[in-house]
Amino acid sequence: MNAPYLRLLDADSGELVEVDSRISDLEDQIVGLIGTVKSQSRTIGSLERKIANDDPEHHPQRKEITDLIERWKLATGHPKSKNSKDRFDVIRARLKDGYDLTVLELAIDGIGAYPFVCSGQRKGAGLPSQRHDSLSLALKGGENLERFANLGALARREQG
Repeated sequence: MNAPYLRLLDADSGELVEVDSRISDLEDQIVGLIGTVKSQSRTIGSLERKIANDDPEHHPQRKEITDLIERWKLATGHPKSKNSKDRFDVIRARLKDGYDLTVLELAIDGIGAYPFVCSGQRKGAGLPSQRHDSLSLALKGGENLERFANLGALARREQG
């Protein structure tokens, strides 16, 4: 029922406005608000996923990553070291690069078996000042990871 003679009094301006034009304006506002809500919902979802991925407590591979940190502690003789975010992040980064848990375990075994650097070579024994066995060193990037994984494979063969 279209009644062009109906008019509303605009509360803000005090002017008479036709009902049809006011309804049209309100419909346009609703469409705009729905678009804003959808955009904000996408942003919230994206931020929630980012928080879940960044927070070690909510990471889907939290147990596996924590187990790798524990393996490093045992392999290097650092039982009192903390399961810190930087250690968690370096493991997560290598997993994100596509390396599997077995390769990470080998790298940890490698730095544990050869923690000393003497004359530019990795050795199983040395002076305390020659000890370089941080988890971040072993897993710093693909090149380091692969080098230490090869050392880990060598250590396992030597152990028989």
